[in-house]
Amino acid sequence: MLVRRALLVTLCTALFATEPNDATRRWWSHVQALSNDSLEGRDTGSKGYRTAARYVVAQFERAGLKAAGEMVSTRPSPYMWSASAPINRTWNWSAPPA
Repeated sequence: MLVRRALLVTLCTALFATEPNDATRRWWSHVQALSNDSLEGRDTGSKGYRTAARYVVAQFERAGLKAAGEMVSTRPSPYMWSASAPINRTWNWSAPPA
């Protein structure tokens, strides 16, 4: 009985599965690039980390994003990249964004 149910679930899953669209394929290519063994785990400061950072920067630039502000660093920040946001010189780094 349990085997029949498992077989039925497997069959239904196969029947309703769809071919991935272009957006899904693009997303998956980024997942594969950033999880590649050549990045050696992306430990902070490692060669793999720097390679991954360059990949992300290149993808942002390709999407038309520009660095926000004058001083660009590799410090993780949700405000590091922006299409047209002005730099916020009064940001309080110890407080969460509102």
